[in-house]
Amino acid sequence: MNHKSSMKRKMIIDISLICLFLSLIAFIYLYISSTHKKELENASASKDHLIIKETEDTFYKHAELSYKTDDLSYKIQYPKTSSKKLNTDIQKAINNMKQTYIDTHSKDSSLSIDYDVYKNEKTYSFVLSQKVKEGIVFTEKNFLNFTFDTENDVNLSLKDIIPTNKELKYAQLLINKKLQQQDASKKYFKEQHKELQIDTDSRHFNNFALDQQRIIFYFNTGDFTRPYNGTAKVIIERTELNQVLATATKKEQPIKKTTAIVAKKSNTASKKEQPIKKGTATAAKKTATKKQKVVALTFDDGPNTTSTVKILSILKKHNAKATFFIVGNQAKANPSIVKKIAAEQHELGNHTFAHPDLKKLSTKNIQLQISSTNKYIKAASGQNPTVFRPPYGSTNASINKIAQLPAVLWDVDTLDWQHRNPNKTFNNIKKNTRNHSIILMHDIHMTTADALDRSMTYLEKQGYSFVTVSQLRKIKAASSK
Repeated sequence: MNHKSSMKRKMIIDISLICLFLSLIAFIYLYISSTHKKELENASASKDHLIIKETEDTFYKHAELSYKTDDLSYKIQYPKTSSKKLNTDIQKAINNMKQTYIDTHSKDSSLSIDYDVYKNEKTYSFVLSQKVKEGIVFTEKNFLNFTFDTENDVNLSLKDIIPTNKELKYAQLLINKKLQQQDASKKYFKEQHKELQIDTDSRHFNNFALDQQRIIFYFNTGDFTRPYNGTAKVIIERTELNQVLATATKKEQPIKKTTAIVAKKSNTASKKEQPIKKGTATAAKKTATKKQKVVALTFDDGPNTTSTVKILSILKKHNAKATFFIVGNQAKANPSIVKKIAAEQHELGNHTFAHPDLKKLSTKNIQLQISSTNKYIKAASGQNPTVFRPPYGSTNASINKIAQLPAVLWDVDTLDWQHRNPNKTFNNIKKNTRNHSIILMHDIHMTTADALDRSMTYLEKQGYSFVTVSQLRKIKAASSK
């Protein structure tokens, strides 16, 4: 009995020692792995050369991050402030800009980010300016502003400056009036015979800076009512804006102190979209009969979380399918909407990552504009895009070959991006639509969504049904036999 008990204790001890030995091995393995991972992370981080310098202002220091190899190059300057919250927001924006650049540009380009600072009594405005250079040409320029209330440790929004929609409407008129006086706008009008204006949606006015006397609004490519590759900066004097807001409210209502500096005038103009009648697409799962009148509704430049969602709801109401030509940076920002488009069985198209004129880019950057958009669409929806639409309709045989997707243009241009008027959108559709038409619209504008239900009802009464561009291609091929 004692012998059996002794054997049992020995077995327990042996098992315990084995378990302890295995645990020790596992600990050593995990420790080595963790140390190696940290070494890799540190090695990766060490690629960036970071310098932090004191400034004359106690609220922020100057940070400069640089990196250069044969594959990529960037120099990023930004403020490092006394606010943890503001630093987090700025760092997140910097990381996003850097990653987007790495994802969408080739080694023959460079990224630079610098900043301007404007100061009011209790606010600081930091304006990040992002530029991408290809060869000797700057192909992209964007602004991102942070206006920060140091007393309350919060970022200010547009409503803190212009509280009501009615006041904003009057302010927008003043801003657009000042925009028309700039040299770049005059040049644009001379070339395009149309005025360059800012979209009236309030989100396009969120980039602003303040100082003691003025407010400065910064506008990026996507903020204009017409396709435009430039940027703009509009300066409004505090006294001017107070007069405008007084008109809106029928009495003088001073706003918080505002700011600005002398504006640098944007001098680039975008190429006007030229409608082209012939469009192609890949084979589709569903088709209509040869005798049935069909049209393809197409939507460019989205998606967003407002007007795109409304458009999807209207399409569902009419049991209709459409084709969405998605911009890559919007797919990255709104993956759930891309997923919703695909889930509702609409066709996904590639409209490049940043909406550039592809004829002005190198082959490598054309490839990146297209491939990065494919990547974000696939990540969001689980599907690859089946068609391609070049921004501004600007393409050639070489670009179409690089895209490796059927290039789809249009024959009905609603000009919805220009006039932002639901009635004009409807009238253009009513006047110009024919059997087998491809109708161009932009799902980023709420006025387009406002025109859609009425337009679809009219077309249905005329005997039309709605198909994707790939379905339309199949129908046209069958009808030609």
